[in-house]
Amino acid sequence: MVRLRQQNSSFLLLEASRIKRKIDGNSYLINRNLLKERD
Repeated sequence: MVRLRQQNSSFLLLEASRIKRKIDGNSYLINRNLLKERD
């Protein structure tokens, strides 16, 4: 039972970091577009 919970938490961490990377990439693209428009 405990091992299953540990697996779950590590899976959640993996998923969270993947989502964060996705969001970071999106915000980077958005910022780049904003900078381009401001020029």
